[in-house]
Parts: sequence; structure tokens; C-alpha cells
Amino acid sequence: EVIKRKYRDENDESTENYEKNNQTTANKTKSKITNNIFQVFGVLPSMAAAGLSYAGLPGMMVTVCLLWSSLMKQTWSLNASKKDNDGDELIRCNEFEAAVAMSSIVDAKIIAADWELEELVQRLASTLTLLDWIQVLWGGFILQAVGMQPPDPLQRKPGESAVVWEERRRNISTARASLQHAQTYNPAVDQVLVHQRNEHFAELCLKTACPEESITTTITKENSQNAVATGQQNPIVCIVGLAHLDGIFELCQQHISSYKACRES
Repeated sequence: EVIKRKYRDENDESTENYEKNNQTTANKTKSKITNNIFQVFGVLPSMAAAGLSYAGLPGMMVTVCLLWSSLMKQTWSLNASKKDNDGDELIRCNEFEAAVAMSSIVDAKIIAADWELEELVQRLASTLTLLDWIQVLWGGFILQAVGMQPPDPLQRKPGESAVVWEERRRNISTARASLQHAQTYNPAVDQVLVHQRNEHFAELCLKTACPEESITTTITKENSQNAVATGQQNPIVCIVGLAHLDGIFELCQQHISSYKACRES
């Protein structure tokens, strides 16, 4: 009986400590989530003011309804759970920091290819019509909330751990599904955020890679490796989101095919 009582007391103490540790971790996580959410709310006035200065009221709608709301969703999703069911911590990766680190090792040149925020906001503000805004706001905030419109495949699924969600976001099939969703439910936004930027990225890649008269072969992994091995040209690394990969590659291929056709004729 003494042994049983001792075991029960030790077990109760162990359970109590475990619950205290869990409660402490939960409180810290909750506090961190709250702080991050407050930080996101803190940038709302400056984003609204920036949009207003860039493109008037339509610009403010872009920075608040599209950009800031996306930032809020991502912040909430990432901080809702920092660990998966197995206790593995979510490792955040920054592709820009990786690019700077690698370029410094090989002494490469970095070209900032994307538009500045001002140009992005102005393009969206000038492109989106009243019907487009109704489609964005009604579909994204109302229909999705009541389950009448499917969410973007990139969004975190109910019960999905942060680690699994991050791995799924890095899958090309998820990016393609997200593109299809955008083309179906937000075609005007997709045209600016994806297709117009694809054209900009592809043009810059071709101009940077080599002079136009030397673009006579198809861009393939084998050709790129041969060019590097023989010293014919330096490799060009374009760091973009997965949603841009197919479009940029296709545009480069089209340009090369057109150039070859003109040379042959």
C-alpha cells in the first residue's frame, strides 16, 4: 500500500508538472501570436497611407484589402501552430537571404527583378474594375466563409500542422492548383500579380543571360550544364515563387522559338 501510494503521488506530481509545462508553453505561444497579430495591425495605417499616396482610393483598397489581408492570413496561419504533431519545429526559409549568401560565395551579381511596391499597387489599382472588386471581396470574404467557394489550395487546411502546410506549399502541384483557382475566381488580380510579372521576369532573364543573337538553343538542364562546363556563359539564377516557374519557362521558350524561326527564314 505504501508503494502504491508513493507511485500514485509521484505519478500525480509528474502529471501536474507536465500540465504546468504545457500550460506555460501554451501561454508563451498565445502571447507570441498576440504580439505578431498586433504588429500586423500596427502596419495597417502605414500601408493604407502608402496605397492612398500611390493611387488614391483604389490604391488604398489594394494595400488594405489585398496586401494587408494576405499578410494577416499568413501571420495567423504561421503562428497558430509552431510545432506539428511529432514536435518538429517549423523552420522558416528566406529565399532572398539565401540568394545573398550564395552570391557572396561565388562573387555573383544580384539583380532585383520584381516591381517596387508603388508600381505593383498602381498596376492593380488601374486594372481592377468595380466588378472585379465585388468578385474579390464577395468571393474571398463571404462565399468562402460560408463554404460556397473553395479556398485557395495554398491556404492552410483545418487541422493541418504548420510543417506539413509549409511542405505542401513548396510543391509545384500545389502552386499550379493555386494558379487555376486564381484564374477561375480572381482573373483580374491573377493577370497582374502572375502573368504580367512573368513577362517582366522572363524578359529580364533573357536580357541578363546573354545577348539576343546568341539565344539559339533551347533552355534545358543539359544545355545549361554544358554551357557552364565549357565556360561559354555564366549561369543565371532566377529566384521566384513556384507560381511563376511554368510561366517564365514557357515565355523564354516562346522567345527562343521565335528567334530561331526568324534566323532560319
